[in-house]
Amino acid sequence: MLALEAEGLCVARINPQRVREFAKSIGWLAKTDRIDAKLLALYGERMRPRPTPLTSETHRRLKELVARRKQLVDARAKEKTRAHQCSDDLVCSSIVDLIAHLNAQIITIEAAIDKLIDDDSDLAKKRRIVRSFGGVGPQSANAILAYLPELGIVSHKKASALVGVAPFADDSANRSGKRMIAGGRAELRQMLYMAMQAGYRTNPKLKPLYLRLRERGRSHKCALIACLNKMIKILQHIDQNI
Repeated sequence: MLALEAEGLCVARINPQRVREFAKSIGWLAKTDRIDAKLLALYGERMRPRPTPLTSETHRRLKELVARRKQLVDARAKEKTRAHQCSDDLVCSSIVDLIAHLNAQIITIEAAIDKLIDDDSDLAKKRRIVRSFGGVGPQSANAILAYLPELGIVSHKKASALVGVAPFADDSANRSGKRMIAGGRAELRQMLYMAMQAGYRTNPKLKPLYLRLRERGRSHKCALIACLNKMIKILQHIDQNI
């Protein structure tokens, strides 16, 4: 995609599952590189997908750094689990050394993220506003900036769909099906969901909503998703505060 953008070509990034479902709908069940090329061309011609906005070098780098930090944190968590299971002195020493190295790497990456954001006035202002929302910690704020650059630009419903917390209807005739969430940007949704596990307890704008839904018999997960939706709706006005 970066190579196409560099050549000045219009690019639309599409979920591969959509193209595969499109192929099934027109009876194209075989799959080869040649067929895929024809299929992508036909999909673009028939469906006319909206072009994906060009991303700046700063945003591309921020997204890579945030993703790398998560990889390092996940690796550290695995090593800590192994530390509780090892009995050999050499193995335990190796694990301790690796955890120390991962800690140093995480600190380095976090410093690079902070510098990148601080050096960009718009990102720095956005982060201050996002951080002012109770329950949003520094890493959650960085993830929002990295994975949801559309915040404050698109509609609330679109932003919720991008995160993957917009409930989709499943109704037919007189049947009213259960609303479900699907798709979206899994990395951001996972990080925000984990942050919301504690955030809803302290945020005065979210706690009443959570308690009200729980009193109505909604599950803990359902209530947290609703809180995430409300948080995104509030943060949608970020552009009005910059």
